[in-house]
Amino acid sequence: MHAGSLRIVAPDNAEVIAVQSRGFGLIRGAGNVTLGYQDESLVYQIAGSSCAIILFDAKLDEEGRRFWRELAQTHKDICIKK
Repeated sequence: MHAGSLRIVAPDNAEVIAVQSRGFGLIRGAGNVTLGYQDESLVYQIAGSSCAIILFDAKLDEEGRRFWRELAQTHKDICIKK
């Protein structure tokens, strides 16, 4: 819960930042303003990041999660964010 302005500062070693926001009222999102209800999921890729594929909040079964984990271990350009 937050009222007022929100500033997100990435850690120095971050390549990708995943943000989920939800609000009611006058909400400023990424590039827009909503009057009412807003539910938004975003991924910001930091300049110079090696991530070519970003898997974000995927609803996968255990087999699907295992597939992507194994693939990400051998391909450094796949980034998985929970």
